[in-house]
Amino acid sequence: MKKILLLMCGVAAFSVAAVEVASVDALHAALEASSPEPEIVVLPGEYRLKRTLNVPSGVTLRSRDGAAATVIRQAEGTDRQAFRCVSLGGETSAVEGFTFKEIAFTADANNGCVIAAAAGGAVRNCTIVSCVNYSGYGMIYVNGGTLTVTGCRLVDNTSVNGGSPGIACNGGTLNASYCLVAGGRPAAPIAGNSAAPGFNFPGGKGTIAHCTIVDGFSTTGGSGIGNNNRSVTVTDSIILSSCCEPCALADNGVYDDYRKLVFKNCLGIGLNGWTDASAGNIETWDPKFVNPRLGDYRIAAGSPCIGAASDGGDIGCFAYGAEA
Repeated sequence: MKKILLLMCGVAAFSVAAVEVASVDALHAALEASSPEPEIVVLPGEYRLKRTLNVPSGVTLRSRDGAAATVIRQAEGTDRQAFRCVSLGGETSAVEGFTFKEIAFTADANNGCVIAAAAGGAVRNCTIVSCVNYSGYGMIYVNGGTLTVTGCRLVDNTSVNGGSPGIACNGGTLNASYCLVAGGRPAAPIAGNSAAPGFNFPGGKGTIAHCTIVDGFSTTGGSGIGNNNRSVTVTDSIILSSCCEPCALADNGVYDDYRKLVFKNCLGIGLNGWTDASAGNIETWDPKFVNPRLGDYRIAAGSPCIGAASDGGDIGCFAYGAEA
Protein backbone atom coordinates (compact mmCIF):
# COMPACT_ATOMS: atom_id res chain seq x y z
CA MET A 1 0.00 0.00 0.00
CA LYS A 2 1.46 3.30 -1.08
CA LYS A 3 0.99 6.45 0.98
CA ILE A 4 1.97 10.08 0.59
CA LEU A 5 3.20 11.52 3.87
CA LEU A 6 2.88 15.28 4.37
CA LEU A 7 5.68 16.73 6.48
CA MET A 8 6.16 20.28 7.71
CA CYS A 9 9.50 22.08 7.58
CA GLY A 10 9.08 25.61 8.87
CA VAL A 11 6.10 26.89 6.91
CA ALA A 12 6.70 24.86 3.78
CA ALA A 13 5.04 21.50 3.20
CA PHE A 14 6.53 18.75 1.09
CA SER A 15 5.57 15.18 0.34
CA VAL A 16 7.49 11.93 0.69
CA ALA A 17 6.25 8.80 -1.03
CA ALA A 18 6.22 5.68 1.13
CA VAL A 19 5.23 2.07 0.71
CA GLU A 20 4.15 -0.24 3.55
CA VAL A 21 5.18 -3.90 3.58
CA ALA A 22 4.20 -6.83 5.80
CA SER A 23 6.21 -9.80 4.44
CA VAL A 24 9.82 -10.63 3.60
CA ASP A 25 8.99 -11.06 -0.09
CA ALA A 26 7.27 -7.68 -0.24
CA LEU A 27 10.21 -6.12 1.56
CA HIS A 28 12.73 -7.40 -0.97
CA ALA A 29 10.45 -6.39 -3.85
CA ALA A 30 10.15 -2.84 -2.54
CA LEU A 31 13.92 -2.47 -2.08
CA GLU A 32 14.75 -4.02 -5.45
CA ALA A 33 12.24 -2.06 -7.53
CA SER A 34 13.71 -0.19 -10.49
CA SER A 35 12.65 3.08 -8.84
CA PRO A 36 12.16 2.34 -5.13
CA GLU A 37 10.11 4.68 -2.98
CA PRO A 38 12.15 7.01 -0.74
CA GLU A 39 10.64 5.41 2.36
CA ILE A 40 9.79 1.74 2.92
CA VAL A 41 7.76 1.20 6.08
CA VAL A 42 7.72 -2.26 7.67
CA LEU A 43 4.65 -3.25 9.68
CA PRO A 44 5.00 -4.97 13.10
CA GLY A 45 5.97 -8.63 13.18
CA GLU A 46 8.87 -11.05 12.94
CA TYR A 47 10.73 -11.25 9.64
CA ARG A 48 13.04 -14.20 8.87
CA LEU A 49 15.60 -13.43 6.19
CA LYS A 50 17.24 -15.74 3.68
CA ARG A 51 19.31 -13.03 2.01
CA THR A 52 20.58 -9.48 2.54
CA LEU A 53 18.30 -6.46 2.55
CA ASN A 54 20.09 -4.04 0.20
CA VAL A 55 18.98 -0.48 0.92
CA PRO A 56 19.74 1.77 -2.09
CA SER A 57 20.95 5.35 -1.86
CA GLY A 58 18.10 7.76 -1.18
CA VAL A 59 15.97 5.12 0.59
CA THR A 60 15.05 4.86 4.28
CA LEU A 61 13.98 1.45 5.55
CA ARG A 62 12.11 1.89 8.82
CA SER A 63 9.64 0.10 11.04
CA ARG A 64 6.25 1.65 11.65
CA ASP A 65 6.03 0.85 15.36
CA GLY A 66 9.65 0.70 16.49
CA ALA A 67 12.26 -1.89 17.38
CA ALA A 68 10.28 -3.66 20.09
CA ALA A 69 7.51 -4.52 17.62
CA THR A 70 9.61 -5.35 14.55
CA VAL A 71 12.12 -8.19 14.82
CA ILE A 72 14.49 -9.50 12.15
CA ARG A 73 16.07 -12.98 12.41
CA GLN A 74 17.75 -15.37 10.02
CA ALA A 75 15.48 -18.00 8.54
CA GLU A 76 15.95 -21.52 9.90
CA GLY A 77 18.28 -23.63 7.79
CA THR A 78 19.84 -20.58 6.12
CA ASP A 79 23.50 -20.81 5.16
CA ARG A 80 24.89 -18.33 7.66
CA GLN A 81 27.96 -17.70 5.54
CA ALA A 82 25.81 -16.36 2.75
CA PHE A 83 24.74 -12.92 3.94
CA ARG A 84 24.52 -10.18 6.53
CA CYS A 85 21.12 -8.65 7.34
CA VAL A 86 21.34 -5.13 5.92
CA SER A 87 23.70 -3.47 3.46
CA LEU A 88 23.44 0.31 3.11
CA GLY A 89 24.05 1.68 -0.37
CA GLY A 90 25.36 5.16 0.45
CA GLU A 91 25.26 8.18 2.72
CA THR A 92 21.61 8.89 1.86
CA SER A 93 20.44 5.39 2.78
CA ALA A 94 19.16 4.58 6.28
CA VAL A 95 17.72 1.84 8.46
CA GLU A 96 15.60 2.71 11.49
CA GLY A 97 13.70 1.02 14.30
CA PHE A 98 14.38 -2.73 14.12
CA THR A 99 15.50 -5.44 16.54
CA PHE A 100 18.07 -7.84 15.07
CA LYS A 101 18.12 -10.98 17.18
CA GLU A 102 20.23 -14.15 17.25
CA ILE A 103 22.02 -13.43 13.97
CA ALA A 104 25.19 -15.43 13.28
CA PHE A 105 27.36 -14.36 10.36
CA THR A 106 30.08 -16.99 10.06
CA ALA A 107 32.02 -16.14 6.92
CA ASP A 108 35.69 -15.46 7.69
CA ALA A 109 37.02 -11.95 7.02
CA ASN A 110 33.57 -10.49 6.37
CA ASN A 111 32.59 -7.41 8.33
CA GLY A 112 29.28 -6.04 9.50
CA CYS A 113 27.54 -9.10 10.87
CA VAL A 114 24.20 -7.28 11.02
CA ILE A 115 24.54 -3.95 9.20
CA ALA A 116 27.34 -2.99 6.78
CA ALA A 117 27.94 0.37 5.10
CA ALA A 118 30.57 0.43 2.35
CA ALA A 119 29.85 4.08 1.54
CA GLY A 120 28.18 5.51 4.65
CA GLY A 121 24.55 5.95 5.62
CA ALA A 122 22.55 6.08 8.85
CA VAL A 123 21.44 3.58 11.50
CA ARG A 124 18.85 4.86 13.95
CA ASN A 125 17.09 3.38 16.98
CA CYS A 126 17.98 -0.23 16.28
CA THR A 127 18.57 -3.01 18.83
CA ILE A 128 21.08 -5.81 18.22
CA VAL A 129 20.90 -8.60 20.80
CA SER A 130 22.36 -12.11 21.22
CA CYS A 131 24.16 -12.11 17.87
CA VAL A 132 27.49 -13.78 17.01
CA ASN A 133 30.24 -12.38 14.79
CA TYR A 134 32.95 -14.66 13.42
CA SER A 135 36.29 -13.07 12.50
CA GLY A 136 35.02 -9.79 11.04
CA TYR A 137 34.73 -6.30 12.50
CA GLY A 138 31.53 -5.25 14.19
CA MET A 139 27.82 -5.90 14.30
CA ILE A 140 27.58 -2.47 12.66
CA TYR A 141 30.42 -1.62 10.27
CA VAL A 142 31.51 1.21 7.99
CA ASN A 143 34.29 1.06 5.41
CA GLY A 144 33.81 4.33 3.52
CA GLY A 145 31.82 7.56 3.51
CA THR A 146 30.20 8.74 6.73
CA LEU A 147 28.03 6.46 8.84
CA THR A 148 25.88 8.00 11.56
CA VAL A 149 24.68 5.65 14.32
CA THR A 150 22.13 7.13 16.73
CA GLY A 151 20.06 5.73 19.59
CA CYS A 152 21.08 2.10 19.06
CA ARG A 153 21.36 -0.68 21.67
CA LEU A 154 23.87 -3.53 21.30
CA VAL A 155 23.48 -5.98 24.17
CA ASP A 156 24.99 -9.39 24.98
CA ASN A 157 26.54 -10.06 21.60
CA THR A 158 29.55 -12.35 21.22
CA SER A 159 32.52 -12.89 18.94
CA VAL A 160 34.60 -15.84 17.75
CA ASN A 161 38.11 -16.02 16.24
CA GLY A 162 38.97 -12.40 16.90
CA GLY A 163 35.75 -10.84 15.63
CA SER A 164 34.38 -7.77 17.40
CA PRO A 165 30.77 -7.75 18.61
CA GLY A 166 30.30 -3.96 18.75
CA ILE A 167 30.46 -1.05 16.29
CA ALA A 168 33.47 -0.82 13.96
CA CYS A 169 35.06 1.61 11.51
CA ASN A 170 37.66 0.39 9.04
CA GLY A 171 37.44 3.32 6.64
CA GLY A 172 35.58 6.59 6.24
CA THR A 173 34.00 8.21 9.30
CA LEU A 174 31.88 6.79 12.11
CA ASN A 175 29.82 9.24 14.17
CA ALA A 176 27.94 7.54 17.01
CA SER A 177 25.69 9.14 19.61
CA TYR A 178 23.28 8.05 22.35
CA CYS A 179 24.17 4.38 21.93
CA LEU A 180 24.40 1.62 24.54
CA VAL A 181 26.98 -1.12 23.95
CA ALA A 182 26.87 -3.62 26.82
CA GLY A 183 28.01 -7.15 27.53
CA GLY A 184 30.12 -7.79 24.43
CA ARG A 185 32.50 -10.70 24.95
CA PRO A 186 34.25 -13.57 23.19
CA ALA A 187 32.40 -16.86 22.94
CA ALA A 188 35.37 -18.47 24.74
CA PRO A 189 37.83 -16.41 26.81
CA ILE A 190 41.07 -17.37 25.07
CA ALA A 191 43.93 -15.09 24.11
CA GLY A 192 43.33 -13.06 20.96
CA ASN A 193 39.68 -14.04 20.78
CA SER A 194 38.07 -10.65 21.24
CA ALA A 195 38.72 -7.26 19.66
CA ALA A 196 37.11 -4.19 21.20
CA PRO A 197 33.60 -5.37 22.08
CA GLY A 198 32.46 -1.74 22.32
CA PHE A 199 33.86 0.41 19.51
CA ASN A 200 36.70 -0.65 17.22
CA PHE A 201 38.68 1.67 14.93
CA PRO A 202 41.13 -0.41 12.87
CA GLY A 203 40.79 2.32 10.23
CA GLY A 204 38.99 5.57 9.46
CA LYS A 205 38.14 8.17 12.09
CA GLY A 206 35.17 9.23 14.14
CA THR A 207 33.36 10.68 17.11
CA ILE A 208 31.54 9.03 19.99
CA ALA A 209 29.14 11.21 21.99
CA HIS A 210 26.70 10.45 24.82
CA CYS A 211 27.32 6.70 24.66
CA THR A 212 27.39 4.11 27.44
CA ILE A 213 30.02 1.41 26.82
CA VAL A 214 30.07 -1.13 29.67
CA ASP A 215 30.57 -4.71 30.76
CA GLY A 216 32.56 -5.79 27.73
CA PHE A 217 35.33 -8.35 28.07
CA SER A 218 38.49 -8.59 26.03
CA THR A 219 41.49 -10.84 26.62
CA THR A 220 43.69 -8.36 24.74
CA GLY A 221 42.51 -5.10 26.35
CA GLY A 222 40.22 -2.38 25.04
CA SER A 223 36.97 -3.91 26.19
CA GLY A 224 35.30 -0.53 25.64
CA ILE A 225 37.19 1.15 22.79
CA GLY A 226 40.01 -0.12 20.60
CA ASN A 227 41.90 2.29 18.37
CA ASN A 228 44.71 1.78 15.85
CA ASN A 229 46.37 5.16 15.34
CA ARG A 230 43.12 6.88 14.30
CA SER A 231 41.66 10.29 15.11
CA VAL A 232 38.76 9.62 17.48
CA THR A 233 37.16 12.04 19.95
CA VAL A 234 34.92 10.72 22.73
CA THR A 235 32.67 13.13 24.63
CA ASP A 236 30.03 12.87 27.35
CA SER A 237 30.29 9.05 27.48
CA ILE A 238 30.72 6.28 30.05
CA ILE A 239 33.54 3.82 29.31
CA LEU A 240 33.97 0.96 31.79
CA SER A 241 35.07 -2.61 31.29
CA SER A 242 32.85 -3.47 34.24
CA CYS A 243 30.33 -1.33 36.06
CA CYS A 244 30.17 -3.75 38.99
CA GLU A 245 33.81 -4.21 39.96
CA PRO A 246 37.26 -3.62 38.42
CA CYS A 247 38.14 -6.04 35.62
CA ALA A 248 40.49 -8.86 36.60
CA LEU A 249 42.74 -7.85 33.70
CA ALA A 250 43.05 -4.30 35.03
CA ASP A 251 41.56 -3.16 31.73
CA ASN A 252 40.25 0.39 31.95
CA GLY A 253 38.19 -0.21 28.83
CA VAL A 254 40.58 1.51 26.40
CA TYR A 255 43.25 0.18 24.06
CA ASP A 256 45.28 2.59 21.92
CA ASP A 257 49.02 2.05 21.42
CA TYR A 258 49.36 5.41 19.70
CA ARG A 259 47.34 7.31 22.32
CA LYS A 260 45.30 9.32 19.83
CA LEU A 261 41.96 8.94 21.58
CA VAL A 262 40.70 12.19 23.09
CA PHE A 263 38.25 12.01 26.01
CA LYS A 264 36.23 15.01 27.16
CA ASN A 265 33.62 15.03 29.92
CA CYS A 266 33.59 11.24 30.11
CA LEU A 267 33.40 8.83 33.04
CA GLY A 268 35.92 6.02 33.38
CA ILE A 269 39.37 5.19 34.71
CA GLY A 270 42.60 6.83 33.48
CA LEU A 271 40.94 9.00 30.83
CA ASN A 272 42.30 12.42 31.84
CA GLY A 273 45.89 11.38 31.22
CA TRP A 274 45.22 9.59 27.96
CA THR A 275 46.17 12.56 25.78
CA ASP A 276 47.02 16.18 26.54
CA ALA A 277 43.75 17.21 24.89
CA SER A 278 41.63 15.07 27.22
CA ALA A 279 39.92 17.04 29.98
CA GLY A 280 36.92 17.28 32.28
CA ASN A 281 36.65 13.54 32.89
CA ILE A 282 35.36 11.81 36.02
CA GLU A 283 37.59 9.07 37.44
CA THR A 284 35.48 6.36 39.07
CA TRP A 285 34.34 2.76 38.66
CA ASP A 286 30.85 3.68 39.89
CA PRO A 287 28.57 5.84 37.74
CA LYS A 288 25.67 4.77 40.00
CA PHE A 289 23.56 2.89 37.50
CA VAL A 290 20.05 1.87 38.53
CA ASN A 291 20.75 -1.89 38.40
CA PRO A 292 23.67 -2.91 36.16
CA ARG A 293 23.54 -6.58 37.17
CA LEU A 294 20.08 -6.73 35.59
CA GLY A 295 21.12 -4.67 32.58
CA ASP A 296 19.59 -1.37 33.71
CA TYR A 297 22.23 1.21 32.77
CA ARG A 298 20.14 4.29 33.47
CA ILE A 299 21.77 6.64 35.96
CA ALA A 300 20.29 6.84 39.46
CA ALA A 301 19.95 9.74 41.88
CA GLY A 302 23.34 10.89 43.10
CA SER A 303 25.18 9.80 39.95
CA PRO A 304 28.25 11.91 39.14
CA CYS A 305 27.05 11.85 35.51
CA ILE A 306 24.11 14.17 36.22
CA GLY A 307 24.70 17.60 34.70
CA ALA A 308 28.37 16.82 33.97
CA ALA A 309 28.25 16.62 30.17
CA SER A 310 29.84 19.30 28.01
CA ASP A 311 26.41 20.42 26.83
CA GLY A 312 25.09 20.77 30.39
CA GLY A 313 23.17 17.50 30.21
CA ASP A 314 24.00 14.08 31.65
CA ILE A 315 26.94 11.86 30.72
CA GLY A 316 25.97 8.61 28.99
CA CYS A 317 23.21 7.57 26.63
CA PHE A 318 20.40 7.82 29.21
CA ALA A 319 19.44 11.12 30.83
CA TYR A 320 18.59 11.00 34.51
CA GLY A 321 14.92 10.06 34.92
CA ALA A 322 14.69 8.35 31.52
CA GLU A 323 12.02 5.66 31.22
CA ALA A 324 13.17 2.04 31.24
